[in-house]
Amino acid sequence: MFKIVPIDVFSTDIVVSINQSDDQLYDCLCHRFTREQFDLAFDDWKSDARTVTHSDGFIIVRFRGKIKKEPDILGLVAHEAYHAAYSVLNKIGIQPGFETEEVYAYLIQFLVREILKIK
Repeated sequence: MFKIVPIDVFSTDIVVSINQSDDQLYDCLCHRFTREQFDLAFDDWKSDARTVTHSDGFIIVRFRGKIKKEPDILGLVAHEAYHAAYSVLNKIGIQPGFETEEVYAYLIQFLVREILKIK
Protein backbone atom coordinates (compact mmCIF):
# COMPACT_ATOMS: atom_id res chain seq x y z
CA MET A 1 0.00 0.00 0.00
CA PHE A 2 1.09 3.51 -0.80
CA LYS A 3 -0.58 6.63 0.52
CA ILE A 4 0.24 10.29 0.72
CA VAL A 5 -0.84 11.81 4.02
CA PRO A 6 -1.31 15.57 3.68
CA ILE A 7 -0.48 17.69 6.70
CA ASP A 8 -2.21 20.86 5.62
CA VAL A 9 -1.47 22.93 8.71
CA PHE A 10 2.28 22.58 7.99
CA SER A 11 1.95 22.62 4.18
CA THR A 12 3.66 19.28 3.74
CA ASP A 13 2.94 15.66 2.93
CA ILE A 14 4.21 12.37 4.29
CA VAL A 15 4.49 9.32 2.06
CA VAL A 16 3.53 6.06 3.79
CA SER A 17 4.51 2.73 2.26
CA ILE A 18 3.24 -0.52 3.74
CA ASN A 19 4.34 -3.97 2.57
CA GLN A 20 5.78 -2.78 -0.77
CA SER A 21 8.85 -4.21 -2.44
CA ASP A 22 11.69 -1.85 -3.36
CA ASP A 23 10.57 -1.89 -6.98
CA GLN A 24 6.93 -1.16 -6.11
CA LEU A 25 7.88 1.79 -3.90
CA TYR A 26 10.43 3.09 -6.39
CA ASP A 27 7.77 3.06 -9.13
CA CYS A 28 5.66 5.34 -6.92
CA LEU A 29 8.58 7.68 -6.20
CA CYS A 30 10.68 7.62 -9.36
CA HIS A 31 9.73 11.23 -10.12
CA ARG A 32 11.39 12.26 -6.81
CA PHE A 33 14.43 9.94 -6.66
CA THR A 34 17.00 8.56 -9.00
CA ARG A 35 17.36 4.81 -8.50
CA GLU A 36 20.78 5.45 -6.97
CA GLN A 37 19.31 7.87 -4.38
CA PHE A 38 16.53 5.41 -3.59
CA ASP A 39 18.99 2.55 -3.15
CA LEU A 40 21.15 4.67 -0.83
CA ALA A 41 18.11 5.38 1.37
CA PHE A 42 17.00 1.74 1.63
CA ASP A 43 19.99 -0.43 0.67
CA ASP A 44 20.97 -1.28 4.26
CA TRP A 45 17.38 -1.50 5.53
CA LYS A 46 17.05 -4.48 7.86
CA SER A 47 14.51 -3.26 10.44
CA ASP A 48 10.72 -3.58 10.29
CA ALA A 49 10.28 0.12 9.49
CA ARG A 50 12.21 3.20 8.50
CA THR A 51 11.53 6.90 8.16
CA VAL A 52 13.57 8.79 5.57
CA THR A 53 13.64 12.53 5.00
CA HIS A 54 14.60 13.33 1.42
CA SER A 55 17.00 16.23 0.84
CA ASP A 56 14.05 18.09 -0.77
CA GLY A 57 12.23 17.81 2.55
CA PHE A 58 9.58 15.21 1.81
CA ILE A 59 9.26 12.33 4.25
CA ILE A 60 8.76 8.62 3.62
CA VAL A 61 7.57 6.28 6.38
CA ARG A 62 8.04 2.71 5.24
CA PHE A 63 6.84 -0.48 6.92
CA ARG A 64 8.21 -3.81 5.74
CA GLY A 65 5.05 -5.79 6.51
CA LYS A 66 1.35 -5.23 6.90
CA ILE A 67 0.10 -3.15 9.81
CA LYS A 68 -1.67 -5.37 12.33
CA LYS A 69 -3.37 -4.02 15.40
CA GLU A 70 -1.00 -5.75 17.79
CA PRO A 71 0.90 -4.01 20.61
CA ASP A 72 4.36 -4.42 19.03
CA ILE A 73 3.19 -3.14 15.64
CA LEU A 74 1.22 -0.24 17.16
CA GLY A 75 4.36 0.71 19.10
CA LEU A 76 6.34 0.62 15.86
CA VAL A 77 3.78 2.87 14.15
CA ALA A 78 4.07 5.37 17.02
CA HIS A 79 7.88 5.15 16.86
CA GLU A 80 7.97 5.99 13.15
CA ALA A 81 5.29 8.68 13.62
CA TYR A 82 7.64 10.39 16.06
CA HIS A 83 10.48 10.37 13.51
CA ALA A 84 8.14 11.81 10.88
CA ALA A 85 6.76 14.44 13.27
CA TYR A 86 10.29 15.43 14.24
CA SER A 87 11.23 15.89 10.57
CA VAL A 88 8.12 17.98 9.84
CA LEU A 89 8.51 20.21 12.87
CA ASN A 90 12.30 20.50 12.75
CA LYS A 91 12.02 21.74 9.17
CA ILE A 92 10.07 24.77 10.42
CA GLY A 93 12.20 25.33 13.50
CA ILE A 94 10.02 23.71 16.19
CA GLN A 95 12.30 21.68 18.43
CA PRO A 96 10.96 19.21 21.00
CA GLY A 97 10.67 20.66 24.47
CA PHE A 98 8.28 21.65 27.22
CA GLU A 99 6.76 24.52 25.22
CA THR A 100 6.28 22.42 22.06
CA GLU A 101 5.22 19.14 23.65
CA GLU A 102 1.56 19.52 22.66
CA VAL A 103 2.21 20.18 18.96
CA TYR A 104 4.41 17.06 18.84
CA ALA A 105 1.73 15.00 20.62
CA TYR A 106 -1.06 16.18 18.29
CA LEU A 107 0.99 15.55 15.15
CA ILE A 108 2.03 12.07 16.31
CA GLN A 109 -1.59 11.26 17.18
CA PHE A 110 -2.70 12.43 13.73
CA LEU A 111 -0.01 10.40 11.95
CA VAL A 112 -0.71 7.20 13.91
CA ARG A 113 -4.43 7.54 13.15
CA GLU A 114 -3.78 8.12 9.42
CA ILE A 115 -1.34 5.21 9.15
CA LEU A 116 -3.78 2.86 10.89
CA LYS A 117 -6.51 3.86 8.41
CA ILE A 118 -4.47 2.52 5.48
CA LYS A 119 -5.84 -0.84 4.35
